[in-house]
Amino acid sequence: MQVNSVSSAQSFRSLPLEARVIAALDDDQLKSVAYQKAKRDVEDKKHRRIDNLLYFSIPLSSAFAAAVNAKDVSRIARLGLGSRLAASLTLPFATVAGAFAIKNQADKHSRTSALFSANHPILTAVTALAGGLLAAAAIRGGVSALAPKVMKHVDTAHLTENLAKKLNESKVLNSVSRQLDKLPSSLKEFSKAALSWTPYVLVATQIGHMFNHDRVKTNEYYKNYEALKDVQNAVRGA
Repeated sequence: MQVNSVSSAQSFRSLPLEARVIAALDDDQLKSVAYQKAKRDVEDKKHRRIDNLLYFSIPLSSAFAAAVNAKDVSRIARLGLGSRLAASLTLPFATVAGAFAIKNQADKHSRTSALFSANHPILTAVTALAGGLLAAAAIRGGVSALAPKVMKHVDTAHLTENLAKKLNESKVLNSVSRQLDKLPSSLKEFSKAALSWTPYVLVATQIGHMFNHDRVKTNEYYKNYEALKDVQNAVRGA
């Protein structure tokens, strides 16, 4: 019996260090290693940057489309319309992005959080989305209450008049307007329609990219976990 024990110990020590480390991990540690490896293998950081680029282009493209497609209004009115829409959309988009950033930091520093995200990707995404929207609603309520007190000290009429004058006298904008006037009306209408659909295309693209990446990452996580578990079982059975 003692001979067998010594033989097993010698066999274990002859294994590669990596295999011995894997054999010593408990199941939660094994899952954490599998998840971190999956994030590296699927280039998680790069895909998060792509998600953010698509994500924040949605409110900007919506505001631009609204400003361009507004009919029979001045430049200052177009600017005001686009700015208001951009501001109203950017707030919830920013708070939702912040909620996902907090989730990602929690996953990075907490093994429990990382494993929960790996095992329940849709639930964690919906929870972060709901938290971001609730934060946006709370901030919007505070801004709505504070804005009238701040704006009463600002001469908005004077600022608007000066800005409108600069926009109307802009050589660049006047040159662009003249060039656009030369385009066929059918091309103008097609361009406006395409611009109107751009935000919806971006939304579909961003959601599709996000969920596809999460699916690939989850599949990679399970594949890594099974491979590590096989190594662990083989070493422990040696």
